[in-house]
Amino acid sequence: MNEGKNLDFIPITAIFGIPHSSYGLQLGTMEEFVALTIYSGKKLQDIKKFTGTRPREIDTHEIVSYVLLKLLIPNINPRGIDKTVRALIAQLRKRLNLEDN
Repeated sequence: MNEGKNLDFIPITAIFGIPHSSYGLQLGTMEEFVALTIYSGKKLQDIKKFTGTRPREIDTHEIVSYVLLKLLIPNINPRGIDKTVRALIAQLRKRLNLEDN
């Protein structure tokens, strides 16, 4: 991981744990685009900026696929990751006042 890369990350959500794992996810922004951080315990493992994706245009499946690709944990439940990502997106939208009317 590029050490200076996380300096541009602005966290918006809390860190949400992935069920039955020691990993956590957090959403924020980098240069106006959605960004995701992956933690193992309290240690930052990865950060990913979804270029071209603004907070209003988040694709749950794109984030879940990325997390599954990076974690490589045998028998991890994709549904648990999906639920975590959906909760993060809901919190992000609420904090940015992007809730659907």
